[in-house]
Amino acid sequence: VTSSGEFLASAQISPNTTVTGNTMTVRAPTLNVTLAGTPSSGVFVKNQANIPATGFTLTAGSQSAVRVPSLMVTGQGDTGSGYAAGTLDDVVNSCGLYDGETMLGSRQSPSSVGTMTFSGLSYTIARGGSKTLEVRCTSDSTISNSAGDRFWLGIASTSDISAQDEDGNTVSLSSVPANSTPSVFQTVRANGTVTIAANSQPASTILVADGSTWQVLARYSANALYEDVTVDYVGVTSTGPAANFAQDGVAVAQSTDPLCRTYTVRGTTSMPNGVSQAGEIDISANPITIAKGSTTYVCLLAKLAATVPSSMAEDTTAAPRSGHVVALGIPAGSFSIGGQASTIFTSSLYSGNLAVRSTGAASGERIYQTAAADIEGNSHVVRKAKLVITNQNSGLSTTLASGQRSLYRAQIGTEGG
Repeated sequence: VTSSGEFLASAQISPNTTVTGNTMTVRAPTLNVTLAGTPSSGVFVKNQANIPATGFTLTAGSQSAVRVPSLMVTGQGDTGSGYAAGTLDDVVNSCGLYDGETMLGSRQSPSSVGTMTFSGLSYTIARGGSKTLEVRCTSDSTISNSAGDRFWLGIASTSDISAQDEDGNTVSLSSVPANSTPSVFQTVRANGTVTIAANSQPASTILVADGSTWQVLARYSANALYEDVTVDYVGVTSTGPAANFAQDGVAVAQSTDPLCRTYTVRGTTSMPNGVSQAGEIDISANPITIAKGSTTYVCLLAKLAATVPSSMAEDTTAAPRSGHVVALGIPAGSFSIGGQASTIFTSSLYSGNLAVRSTGAASGERIYQTAAADIEGNSHVVRKAKLVITNQNSGLSTTLASGQRSLYRAQIGTEGG
């Protein structure tokens, strides 16, 4: 007792039994590592940077935040004879470890036994939290397997991840995603592919020749797989007298619209004298780019030279006459331009292939599309002018009554002339 300085006997203290607190459970900090849901298996090309190869999800227990100073990734490559650790460096040049778009540490190249160690990370997962790391790789410049080389990555052992709790104590892992079966692997091809096909060709019609208006004669869809593709030359074939096409009156254009109602002209050419001539359009200064996994639209356009009376030339093919039939298309195989073999679309390269010169943006390889025949648009008739009939029914009564009534009204005019 403070006031008297006396000591109380235990019998005078209430309660005078043992007071026990709640039971506390002490658990060691944990780190759980699993294979992430992304990336999945995919197909890429040689020389491609930042291929999403595999991902790991790291989850810290609620006991402590976990710091990861280093992590070792193990993998194997296959160039046609099956997976082997020593073959990984034949498929992959280097890899980086990423948290989102931030690279952790420095890029590493595979060792002769298929390992890469990312150290000096100081990477922390908050207690009870999760983070996902992704390994992104640059593929080799040489492909051995015609079907594509392959590789996979994983974490082979729990000892391959260095982990510490908030006090610097080692955190033990119960398991890691070895991925050695593998469930996620990446294929590396020599190059991508491009597919150009006719796309809702304009219906045959009368075209008014005024010498200045671009008119869409053919439409194509263009799709690229596995890498971006650049087109820098396009071959073109024509039906009808070349005289019907104005100077620099044949063009290739790119559009986001399947019907080419709006477009950007990439390049033009003039057709050689004669009938059913071919040409090539150089668009290397303003190329068509087809993004990987997407579709763009290619349009062949013509400016039709103003027609002349039949009295002005005896040879009907030497002058732009009304009534001539014209068409444009993309040829298959090699061809001549004004009697001279094309130096771009040569027989050694384009025999059996579509005359479109394409290059893979990552692989740097020429990409060819097989084609058994030209892909031509429909034929059109050239006229100096044509009738244009416009419906003018707006405002007419829809109720019949006695007396004289207008049932149909139209405006008749001309285009050209």
